[in-house]
Amino acid sequence: MTTHTLTVQGLQLNVSICGQGAPLLLLNGLGGLIRTFDTLRAELGDYTTVTLDVPGVGKSHMPRWPMRLARPADLIA
Repeated sequence: MTTHTLTVQGLQLNVSICGQGAPLLLLNGLGGLIRTFDTLRAELGDYTTVTLDVPGVGKSHMPRWPMRLARPADLIA
């Protein structure tokens, strides 16, 4: 598993990539951390799984703008 910091729209997001194969994006619920999927990732070895800490959670930076539910979706897209 490798972790990276990506800058998207001026915000630093903590992203984790694991495995080999077709990419599979795993999105956790609000407040969930990258580590939420550790057990599941062990079962998905045929895929390259990608997870992230949403803004303000884990190692992703807290945004300076008001956080709304649609905003993380805009950043991920």
